Amino acid sequence: QRYADVTGMDEVDRVQYAINLFRGDADTWWRTREIVGHDASTWIDFCKLVLDEFRPRNAKQTARDRLAALKQTGTVEEYVNDFRNVWLEIPTMTDDEALDRFVRGLAENVQVYVRTQFPTTTAQAERIAFAYEGAMSLHQNAADKLTRPESPRQLSRDVEYMDLDAV
Repeated sequence: QRYADVTGMDEVDRVQYAINLFRGDADTWWRTREIVGHDASTWIDFCKLVLDEFRPRNAKQTARDRLAALKQTGTVEEYVNDFRNVWLEIPTMTDDEALDRFVRGLAENVQVYVRTQFPTTTAQAERIAFAYEGAMSLHQNAADKLTRPESPRQLSRDVEYMDLDAV
């Protein structure tokens, strides 16, 4: 689709180009369709045929189940990427529903902060979550500098060094 858009292919060329990329089971399936005279006349028809044939019948439900179980266990970036990948598999999901699912899957501290900012879109919630994580990272780095000794000498201020030569 993207290649065809960039190169300006018409609908017939798009279908022919895609067919030439088929291998294995997809090629066998398409050649069988051609033999019995059931090929696609438009790009939209072709895409629908391919998806109907090769997408699992319960793909949307499986994706919804994965989305419901998705929880942030790493960084916000990792969670956002995982969330977006699953969301792409549910083209009928509205942004309102996605926003709700996205916020519910965030780690508790991030979720609480995002909710206090009242995002109205998933994109806003993502930006707020990224901002929170970035601020917390800066805060943690500053706290580490305050509590971390600057040199090994600071670790042993209360300890007298021994003169090993005398021993």
